[in-house]
Amino acid sequence: MSKRVHVIESDVKQRAKVARTLSNMGVPNQIYESLDELLERVPTDGLVMASDEKQSVNCKRIVNCLQSRGSYLPVVMYSGNPKPEHIVSAMLSGALDYLTYPIDADAVRSAFSKLESEAHARLTRDRKSAAAVKKVKLLTEREFQVLRWVTQGYSSKEIAKGLEISSRTVEVHRARILDRLNARSTADAVRIAIYAGVDE
Repeated sequence: MSKRVHVIESDVKQRAKVARTLSNMGVPNQIYESLDELLERVPTDGLVMASDEKQSVNCKRIVNCLQSRGSYLPVVMYSGNPKPEHIVSAMLSGALDYLTYPIDADAVRSAFSKLESEAHARLTRDRKSAAAVKKVKLLTEREFQVLRWVTQGYSSKEIAKGLEISSRTVEVHRARILDRLNARSTADAVRIAIYAGVDE
């Protein structure tokens, strides 16, 4: 994974300082005067680091603009004297981290460590999701309906009433669902269903 940092900084002197700081750390970086400049050619690797000093561009807008262009690069905000409410707002908007300027090497390394950890977790989730979707596709339409009801916490009796079939038939479907999903238990089947997005 690339460790390139894409910095959005409107202040010309600050831009130079940040670029120099990152370069001294051996971190490849690209500096942008504004979010609009970055969006002219959306980066595909690394992370975005943006100044929160003048609140000219907030984390939520950066995340939304990137995602609207198909980019899911993590965003790190920074400022010289961050207010607690700004940190909270940034984190709630999806910031990977919030750094205090002047930025030090440990803070940048920590941000990349979080990035790599999250990327690994995301890859694991994606693999589980793909495997779950493949298993769920083995179900018949009726079995899929029953699984959806089970995932929502309904009992066999409630499912039978809702689908207008007998409780015995529901039990047969549930047994087949476990078999087709290679699930050890109902809880395991529900877990697979959730990874496959059946509950959405």
